[in-house]
Amino acid sequence: MPDFLVEFDEFESLAVSILREGQNLRFRARGASMHPFIQDGDLVEVQPVEANSVSRGDVVFCRLPDNRLVVHRVIRAGQGYFLTQGDALPHPDGRVPAENVLGRVDIVLRRGKPLRLNSAGMKMLARGWRWMAILRQVPARLSRRVHSAFFSQGQTSR
Repeated sequence: MPDFLVEFDEFESLAVSILREGQNLRFRARGASMHPFIQDGDLVEVQPVEANSVSRGDVVFCRLPDNRLVVHRVIRAGQGYFLTQGDALPHPDGRVPAENVLGRVDIVLRRGKPLRLNSAGMKMLARGWRWMAILRQVPARLSRRVHSAFFSQGQTSR
């Protein structure tokens, strides 16, 4: 399949129309928000999907409330919306209306080898990764509080 280089504005409109026509879309990932499951430069394959078939743990291609297009994981499915978050990010993106989900990423090609993101095993691994990220935040928060308390006490005693 030939590669095409397009500007972002063109990519956005092409991606939306390709997926709405029921065709698969492939593009190179940029950024680190989904590290380690999707890395910068990986080839991402997006399949069109009906919002009612998306579930927690799926990786979706969607338009965020601030109009950015991203590939992020669904961490909660609500009535008419999804809560998404990059695997490497500390906070969710906010509520994504169901109609803003353009497709689901089932396969990532890294160095020519397929990685199936929506398999049960991969979803379990991603859930463990997310819990580890939450647990890593606990010592950082504690350290900030101790640091803040130490320096605020030191300044008042001078």
